[in-house]
Amino acid sequence: MVHSKSAQTPAVAVPVDKIKETADGEAVPKSSMTLKAGTSYCVPSGTAMNLKVTSASPNMGMKLLQKDLEGNPIPARLGDVITATISEDIYVDGDRVIPEGTVFRGHVVHINGPRRVQRPGWVDINFDELELPNHRIFRFFAQADNLEASTTKSKLRGTGMVAANVAGGAIVGAIGAYQLMGGMRTAIACHGYNVAAGAALGGVLASAHAMMKRGHRAWMEPGDGLNLKIDTDMVLPALQAPTKHVAVSNNLEGVEIDVLKSKCMKNGIGGYYYRMDLNITNDSDKTLQAIDLYLVDSNGTKNPISMGPEGDEGSSFLFRLEPNSTLRTRVYFAAEYPKLSHSLVWFDHHNRFKVCYRKKLDLKPM
Repeated sequence: MVHSKSAQTPAVAVPVDKIKETADGEAVPKSSMTLKAGTSYCVPSGTAMNLKVTSASPNMGMKLLQKDLEGNPIPARLGDVITATISEDIYVDGDRVIPEGTVFRGHVVHINGPRRVQRPGWVDINFDELELPNHRIFRFFAQADNLEASTTKSKLRGTGMVAANVAGGAIVGAIGAYQLMGGMRTAIACHGYNVAAGAALGGVLASAHAMMKRGHRAWMEPGDGLNLKIDTDMVLPALQAPTKHVAVSNNLEGVEIDVLKSKCMKNGIGGYYYRMDLNITNDSDKTLQAIDLYLVDSNGTKNPISMGPEGDEGSSFLFRLEPNSTLRTRVYFAAEYPKLSHSLVWFDHHNRFKVCYRKKLDLKPM
């Protein structure tokens, strides 16, 4: 990206390894980023950013009221407050200006109706505030929407839907013509042209119905992607990762979880769950228990291991893993919003605030 530094008098940056103290002498934790004082960067207009919705009003208080009877989210309304996070770093001249995890806040300003060929509606959103990971808040203006761009996959999906309707309509039309026009005797006398005509008419009517039918109303739920482009140059102070910062793993040494296979499935009551085949290795000196293993989404929702469907004898939700042992098993986790990113987190059995193991997963929603 092209971009320019502003001409300002440089100031001395605070060393990364220095911990500040408050007036009461209380230590303030180190930040994972440093502010380069006196240097600002211009993110040019038109810069595209990939956002993921983390919350969308209306909030009904009860989770069961967040969806309709078919399990679909409540349609969007004008003024709905939208919170989203950026899913990738934005760099300017090699410096990270907008880090991954930055929170964007805005509201719905326009709702576009559903389109033909069963394509859904979409919403237009105005964002007016962003909060960096160091909790600095900036005012700005940008527009975004959740309109899905036309791709080869979406075109093939639409073509397949129309073709399926044509095939169904042709079958119904042929059967109707056969029944209404005297059955086999008339079909033989007409050399089958009456059945062919019925099939053709049924196919045409079905294809017209499929092409004219509109999709669902516009809605949003956590995990949905947003397309955002800023329409004016945006000037922000530069943030960069500490040069000597080394990522430290807090995982218990000797513990490893390999996800051999995973699948997102509907639970039959409007929700979802993930089925996972795991290979768990415990070469530590601690005993691990299934009750402490959770699937945690990026909103912080913790989902414990749950019972699988009846008849799945390979699944397990109550197990203990002794030191220096290995277990291969199938587990199930509920997933309120499968489009969000998820991590496997194993908590300490005696301290729920202590994490023994954490692994970010690359799961595919339905």
